[in-house]
Amino acid sequence: MSSNIEYWTKKYSKDNYAWGQEPSDVAARVDEYLGSGRSALDIGCGCGRDALYFARKGSAAVGIDFCEEGIRQARELKEKDGIQGSLEYQVADFRHLSDYFPKASFDLICSYNSFHLLREVDRKAAFQQMIDLLKPGGVLAFEVFSTKEGGYGDGEEIERGTFVKKTQIVHFYDDVEIRELTSPLEVIQLEHVTPFEDYPNDHRHQEWLYIGRKK
Repeated sequence: MSSNIEYWTKKYSKDNYAWGQEPSDVAARVDEYLGSGRSALDIGCGCGRDALYFARKGSAAVGIDFCEEGIRQARELKEKDGIQGSLEYQVADFRHLSDYFPKASFDLICSYNSFHLLREVDRKAAFQQMIDLLKPGGVLAFEVFSTKEGGYGDGEEIERGTFVKKTQIVHFYDDVEIRELTSPLEVIQLEHVTPFEDYPNDHRHQEWLYIGRKK
């Protein structure tokens, strides 16, 4: 994880709000699960755009990231926005979510392109902890790289679907793995999507979108 922290610190330091201030593809899809009296956790929040979006929609929002520079920019974005709703950002290791939050804390947990950074043992632990953090009826929503994503197969394969290239770990998911990791939840949506991004240049990712509800 240390190499990932160094990588993202350099990236955030070079380009403030690298991915802009508009919500990510997955965040823009969860409006019906937001609102007053609801709580939302954004995992791998980066510079804070999705957690800010959740707070603007009336939810009590928390954004976490392992990169201090990302959190610094997220807090700066909050101040610039002047939002009056409940919004917090904190540095946290999302491999150990239970160290930061009690069980059944959130109505919504959301993550955009963060869980490709983890090895198998950490992915399994993180997904179980996310499920534990959901309230009954709570919703988990995320997007992750699929095996159709550019870069699949590049570098040394250290686990099935996980590659190391220039010290960076990248994992690529298939639908079978996603169903296994989220098996305690009721599937609302699982489909392959191609979200557009304009940083560092115009491109589309090849990803799985998942939305599921805790029974």
